[in-house]
Amino acid sequence: MPRALPPKSIRFGYVDDRIKALNAAQDLARDLDVEVSVIVKIAHRVYDVIQETLEEEKVEALILGGRGERFGRRGRILGSNIDFVVHVAKCDVIVFKGLAIKEKFERITVLSGHTRHVIHATEVAALLAKEQDAEITILTVIPERSVEEAAIADGHRLIEMLEGLDVKCEHKIVYSRSVIEAAEKQASKSDLLVMGASPRWALRRYDFGPMEDKIAKRVGIPVLMFRKSTQKPNLEESVACGPALGTPQCAFSALVGMRIEGVFRSY
Repeated sequence: MPRALPPKSIRFGYVDDRIKALNAAQDLARDLDVEVSVIVKIAHRVYDVIQETLEEEKVEALILGGRGERFGRRGRILGSNIDFVVHVAKCDVIVFKGLAIKEKFERITVLSGHTRHVIHATEVAALLAKEQDAEITILTVIPERSVEEAAIADGHRLIEMLEGLDVKCEHKIVYSRSVIEAAEKQASKSDLLVMGASPRWALRRYDFGPMEDKIAKRVGIPVLMFRKSTQKPNLEESVACGPALGTPQCAFSALVGMRIEGVFRSY
């Protein structure tokens, strides 16, 4: 809400469109057999109240959506509110950016990498692909020969994981000095681009990494970006649930979140 407007002066008419969108989103989630609860808070600074709620509710996964039409002063991908939350949230973070969302994804591209964020992002992509009967392309871009062996091995590991999950997939290896241009070219043939954060996401001037941020800004299709929790996992839970701890819930939530994104745009 505008800073000049005191919170006590807010009337329901001011937030009526938001309430309608929340109700529609709630109905949609219930149709998908997902338990939901709605929290409405009024504040001057969006990111402060989101951070507060994450801590109060002990949130394990946060889904953020944005059209990606405006970039921050430093050229960030989604604007000051989401940029701030991505860095302060200690839970898993899924950011969905895009305007032209298709009813059904047929081809999903995952940008290969060696971080745990990429592995979990691939698991999210796998569950989305299975739900929509889509095919996944693991894109490995090799900018120089010195990283060829390691890069191809990373891609093969992701392919093996997808095959183990019975997901249709292919491994595309591209030799290019520009990872950004190669990803942009492949994205033009896809319905959704999925990326995991790079090790450099923690630097304040990036959301998910220098290369990942640039790709997200340049491609003309929806982009889903994943960053794993910064908290240390519970060892007992990790053993009980396996290496994909929490990811199925995140993936299903991502799918619901993308559909709900469309609901909000209709208001």
